[in-house]
Amino acid sequence: MLFIHVLGQFVNIGGFLGLGELFKSLFSRKFMVIRDLLIPNNLVNSFHFLRFNHYSMATTSPKPAEKGSQRDLQLLINDHQPLIDNFLKAQHIQLQSQTIEWTSPIAADDYAEYRDRQFLEHIGQAHQYKKLQAFWPQRGPHWDALAKTKNEKEKKGSVIIVEAKAHLQEMESASTKASPASKEKIDAALQQTKVFLGIENEVDWSGTYYQYTNRIAHLYFLREICDLDAYLVNIYFLGDEAMNGPDTQEEWEVAIAEMYCYLGLPKKHKLSPFMSELFINVKKLRTQ
Repeated sequence: MLFIHVLGQFVNIGGFLGLGELFKSLFSRKFMVIRDLLIPNNLVNSFHFLRFNHYSMATTSPKPAEKGSQRDLQLLINDHQPLIDNFLKAQHIQLQSQTIEWTSPIAADDYAEYRDRQFLEHIGQAHQYKKLQAFWPQRGPHWDALAKTKNEKEKKGSVIIVEAKAHLQEMESASTKASPASKEKIDAALQQTKVFLGIENEVDWSGTYYQYTNRIAHLYFLREICDLDAYLVNIYFLGDEAMNGPDTQEEWEVAIAEMYCYLGLPKKHKLSPFMSELFINVKKLRTQ
């Protein structure tokens, strides 16, 4: 009876998807919206081929974002890739001989952005998932952009994770809303990162500026736990009028300095050689 009920739901959906496309769509992200509306969770969990972790899937946009850092970054990665590639190679000597492959957000992939297992898959590190589960709970950082590199001389390439902002209000993120069990794991990971960096203050890294601190923690995870050549890029867009964003690099630098002071994070630390800040005027992205 259970199978017949689920099959009946599929037939109903097939009426407007077309049977040929129906089964093909079972494995697409777009089908998940329809699936979640029509099929109860207990039925989904009864069948292996429907077991998608909703919180581990990508967040997609059916079309390009209309404004803000999401739109700015989509333009940068898809239409002006040399701008960011040349910047990274100038900042990090290890990347100079490598070819950078951006895997998110890509137009051909509906500008998808990834987290959790899919985040690792898109930097070529799916086999590190058990380590990530031990380090951080589900529904981890949602990465604005991801890349991996190829190096003809070495088998081991590098990975690049990106956070982007277009206005100052994005700097002070809200505290984590994780459950008690998840919060405990997050606190342990953040404390592990602070110890590695030699920070001995009592500032709660899961509070103000949590978005920034969890990105640093994941850089620590990739480099120190996974032994990867990983880099964290913070992109600050200038002149985004739609978001009332800063017009100058100096405005961003003041806000960044305030954040570092609050967190007790020195400008130079063990992970700083693998972090970079890119300030780019959105006018450069509006021209072909």
